Amino acid sequence: MSNARNSDEICENNNDIVQPPVLDIVLPKRKNIGTVRVGWESIEPELPVDILLVTVKDHEFVNCYYYLKDTKRCWYHGSGMVDFGTFGDGGVKVALIRCEKGGIEPRASLLAVKNAVEILRPKAVICVGYCGSVKPEKAKLGHVVISAKLATYSSKKITEDGTEELRGIKVNASRHIGDLIPFAADAWNPPLAEESSDFEVEVHREDVMLSGPELVNNSKRRQQLLSHYPDAIAIEMEGEGLYAAAYDLGIEWAVVKGVSDYADGNKSATEDWQPFASAMAASVVHNMFKYPDVIRQWPHYKKPVQGAASTAVTPAANNSPIPSLPIEQLLRSIAGTKEGRKMYNGRTIEYSVSGRVHSLKEPWVYDGAARDVATGEAVEKKHFKTADLAINGAIEELVKRLKERKLIRD
Repeated sequence: MSNARNSDEICENNNDIVQPPVLDIVLPKRKNIGTVRVGWESIEPELPVDILLVTVKDHEFVNCYYYLKDTKRCWYHGSGMVDFGTFGDGGVKVALIRCEKGGIEPRASLLAVKNAVEILRPKAVICVGYCGSVKPEKAKLGHVVISAKLATYSSKKITEDGTEELRGIKVNASRHIGDLIPFAADAWNPPLAEESSDFEVEVHREDVMLSGPELVNNSKRRQQLLSHYPDAIAIEMEGEGLYAAAYDLGIEWAVVKGVSDYADGNKSATEDWQPFASAMAASVVHNMFKYPDVIRQWPHYKKPVQGAASTAVTPAANNSPIPSLPIEQLLRSIAGTKEGRKMYNGRTIEYSVSGRVHSLKEPWVYDGAARDVATGEAVEKKHFKTADLAINGAIEELVKRLKERKLIRD
């Protein structure tokens, strides 16, 4: 018989924490993960993928990895190790990455998703793992919460009397994900070694997930947040960045996480529920996407169409034998990259791009930079919607300046 009891008892008595039910799956050991290594040149022809899974902690990653078939691993500069595999009978191509906890910090969900999506071009990105419950009477240990709605709370105003006014946003799930969420638990069998009459894994498909920069483990803070967002049932840290990235990219997204604590100061007492919660969440995600017909009509991410420059550039004034290269050809050759160095009509041009948080209406913008190596002439162009547009803007401005200095002829 299962050793799990009603989790209402658990939150009331910290001295009587019980262990989670036993799983019927055997997770891979670290030494057996990523053993099949391939180069990017063998991955690129197989792109795009269908689903991008984003995880933070070891438990989250390993449980997602368990459901991948025919796995292979590749290092990609800017995203780190990427594990590729398939769901179901091989008809759904999946990529799995890890990021740092949080939303907008370096290597956190916003940047990780932006970088990975632009390269892997998935149809949807899903953040998978464990979370805290802010309503223990409803979302219990081991339950799974899907972000039918996501509310953020990082933006706030502190009034003259010290009152905190949260100014986050609340959004519904993306269009196609929203259509799928109601069926997420259909025909789903949680990976439990044995069933128990007093423990059932519920999948919450209509509720609000709260996301922000705080790792909440304090009952007073939990209640403060709940007073602002009374319809929230769970809280986590990566959804805010995931949404900002997905909104900018125009891609399907969702947060799917299992409950591992009650955000009440007893997080360490329920640590054993973290791998269990991760297993439940990963299993639900696999159940949602294991059949290719579900996402067959969903579009892959596509880079925005770039506006080609109208001016073709002729060789520099030193009678270089190198043939003239139109600037639009140069821009096409660097599309999709973040930094690098290119020869352009006899000149070496370095370029780079960086992203930054801007506003709620424009969660993420890009700034581009370009430099002529020989002269040191450098320019920056700011506030573009995509990385490619930022780089193109900087290079076009640099070429304009080089022409003005007669280093490149019209």
